Parts: sequence; C-alpha cells; structure tokens
Amino acid sequence: MVSTVRRRRKISSCSLPILILVVYVSIFCVLSAWLYTIITWNYYVQEDGSNTHNLENFQERFDGRNSKSNNDHPSPRNHKKPCALLFFGLVKDFETLAYPSIRQNIIANNPKCDIFLHTYNITFTPVNPRNNEPHPFPINASQAYLLTNNVTMDTEESFLTANSAFLNHSRKFTTDKWGSCCQSHDNMIRQWFSIKGVWDLMEDHERKALARKGTVGGDNDQPNHNMGQTQTTYYDQVGLFRLDLYYPTPIDIFESNASMPDFALFPVNDRLFYGLRTYASIWAHRLAFVDIFETQYMNLVENRQGYHSEYFLHSLLQHYHIPYTLSNTCAWRIRNGPRLQITDCDKLTSQQQPLIPYQDIPSLLPAGYILNDKMTSPQTYLSICDMGKRLKCWLRGVQCDCDYAYHPSNL
Repeated sequence: MVSTVRRRRKISSCSLPILILVVYVSIFCVLSAWLYTIITWNYYVQEDGSNTHNLENFQERFDGRNSKSNNDHPSPRNHKKPCALLFFGLVKDFETLAYPSIRQNIIANNPKCDIFLHTYNITFTPVNPRNNEPHPFPINASQAYLLTNNVTMDTEESFLTANSAFLNHSRKFTTDKWGSCCQSHDNMIRQWFSIKGVWDLMEDHERKALARKGTVGGDNDQPNHNMGQTQTTYYDQVGLFRLDLYYPTPIDIFESNASMPDFALFPVNDRLFYGLRTYASIWAHRLAFVDIFETQYMNLVENRQGYHSEYFLHSLLQHYHIPYTLSNTCAWRIRNGPRLQITDCDKLTSQQQPLIPYQDIPSLLPAGYILNDKMTSPQTYLSICDMGKRLKCWLRGVQCDCDYAYHPSNL
C-alpha cells in the first residue's frame, strides 16, 4: 500500500512540470498570435492611413510598386511583336471565375497575342485532401472554348498511356513534404504534361504560320540545344498561365524578359511565367529536364527534396541561368466549392509582406463573393481568424475557412 502511494506521488510530481510546460506553451502561442495580429493590423493601417480602400486606390499602389529583379535589362514594351498566351491545367469553375479574370487582366493587357489552351477532358475534379478537396466536383471541359478555339485535350487514359512508365519511376522519389504518395505527385506530372501539350500546340500553329509565309528553315520538328526552341520561330514573347486561377491584378507579358510571381516561393512559384520565348521554352519543358535533375540536383538524404514541383523548377532555372524577375502579380487558386484561396498572395513573398493587404481584397473579388459570412471586416478577420481559428486549424493540420472567399449561395 505504501509503495502504491509513493508511486502515485512520483507520477504526480513528474506530471506537474509537464502540465506547467503545456500551460506555458499554450499561453505563448496565444500571445504570439495576438501580437502578430496587432503588428499586422498596424502595418495595414500605417501603410495607407485607413482601413477602407477602393479598387482605384489599390491599383495606384500596385502599379507604383517596383518589381524585385535580377534582370538588369528587361524587354521594352512592344506589343507589335508576335506573342502567345498559353493556358494549361483544369477548367475549374471556368465560366464564372477564371475566364472573366483572364479576359480582364491578361487578354485585355495583351490584345494582340494568340491564345492556346490544353486541358483534360474529364467530368469531375480529382480528390485531393491535401488541398482541402476531399470530394470530387463537377467540371465542364467544354468551357475551355470560351477562351479560344485553339484547344487540345487529353483524357486520363491518354495521359496514363504516355506517362505510366515515368509515373512508376518518379513515385519512388516523391517528396515527403507532400505527405503520402501519390495524389499530389501525380497531379504535378499532369500539370507538366499539360504545359508540354499547350507548348506543342503553339509550335504546331507556329510551323503552319511560318510555312504560309515561306520562312520555315530546316526540320522544324527537331528542337535544338535550347530545350524546345525550334530552328525558326514566330513568337517573340510568351506567357504561360494555369487555368484554375483567378487573376485579380493586371499582367503585361512584355514587362520583363522573364517574370514569375513574388509569392508562394518554395523557393519559386511554379503557377505562371511570362517573358522571352527562349526563357519560356525552358520553363515549359520540365519533362526534358528529368535526367539532369535526378543526376545533379535531386538529394533525398540532405534536403529530402525528391520530385517537388517548385524545387524542381528552381533547379531547372538555375541550371540554365535564367535571370527571372519577381513581379507583383497575384493569382488565387480556385478550389472546389467553388472557393478562392485568398491567402495565396500573402505567403512567402521576398519582402515578407502581403502583395495585397487584407482590406483591399473585397474590392478585387468577383461579384457576390465575400470573405466569410461571419467575418466581414479586416479587424474581425484578424482578431478572430488569425488568433483563434488559425491556431485551431494549425493544431488540426488543416486549412481554415478563413483562407477562402465564398459566394453566399455556396456556404
């Protein structure tokens, strides 16, 4: 009996420090989140002097920011040069969300460019719990023709036929940063295949255009050492854009020789690119870089980086010494629901500050969309969402509702 009491006292004496430690850690997390809220809110207010803004004010500030660049000689704006806009991926909620923003902020700023598109002829989106998409969602691939008649599609069967061997090989080296294999990994390869598909479509159109002009020289089907750059080309400037993004800010593909967004730097952003055709060709030909990546850059021991999309692209750009610019372009991912992931442009920027302050977001949302039915002001969002809900979401390992904008009818 005495030994039992002693053991209980020992257990109690051991548990007390642990309990105190848990309490201190909890208090630290809450105070840190509260302090972050105060600092972030003060930054927003100090930057603009108020917490109410309209689209015009935001546009003035956005246009006035300088791009962060290591490219000392960007291309002059010359919309008379032949140019192409290439779109790839899935047409998720395309007619109501992606297409209007593409038309307003990409096509309107590059009106002379030819448009090409590759997508997958599927009826439901893939399930991906990592993206907070645990259920399939209807998709209408025919909406791609709203953007252009220059459309090419693959089915899931044609994708697997062309890539099954590489999928089986590359799955052995999937990054452990994406959780268990292989949904995110396979989606990455689908994206690469879609990028290649739309590039091939553009080159096919390019060959026909050059043939009509009688300027094709040599065997134009054979790429030279520059990974896809044909011997005779037509387009000087090329932009490549994901289809399942909402673009709230204007994009001029002639503003730089090579440009990518300044957010979601893991260590680079792989969702869009625009610049000289030579650089765009290198960005687009991921599959041609596989052997070099595996032999020279992939290191599973030191940095656990297998086939991670952004790390792979960063290695590709480094290998070919692409002097890219980080632009203030913003793009929100369209998630099933539909929802807009409005925190995309807040995370991992080179300047450690959001590209779009929270209070500016409502003026850039599509008609009818709101940030949250119960959180309609920046102050409410910061105090409730950041301090409380985000901590709970972090502990649960899931993304918050606060990360998204909804239409009330979809809540």
